[in-house]
Amino acid sequence: MLWEHVVWVQLPALRLGILVRGEGAFSPSSNLGAPKIKVINSLIFKFMQFVQGWEQFLAQNNWILVLLTVWVLPWKGWALWKAAKTSSKKWFIAILILNTLAILDILYIFVFSKKSSKLTG
Repeated sequence: MLWEHVVWVQLPALRLGILVRGEGAFSPSSNLGAPKIKVINSLIFKFMQFVQGWEQFLAQNNWILVLLTVWVLPWKGWALWKAAKTSSKKWFIAILILNTLAILDILYIFVFSKKSSKLTG
């Protein structure tokens, strides 16, 4: 007998749904306790502790967020400007949406925009 159950984890900044599937006579609503469910619950609990630890750390150290913002904004602006200048719509959207702490932005500026300019020029 197959069964599946969605486990919802509510965190302050995240609502996480995990689909749990299993085999056998166990159902998630019973009190028997299956090894698979225990492992998944343990992983969810560890993930929640990790996220809550980061939330507390960043709440106590706001200067880190300010430093990251000062680091990311110039790179993102430069990369968006280059993508718009070279008419790279896909890159512009990717750089605009994805936040990789300026890693993608720097790669685009120094690697990928050079390749596209060599192809067009």
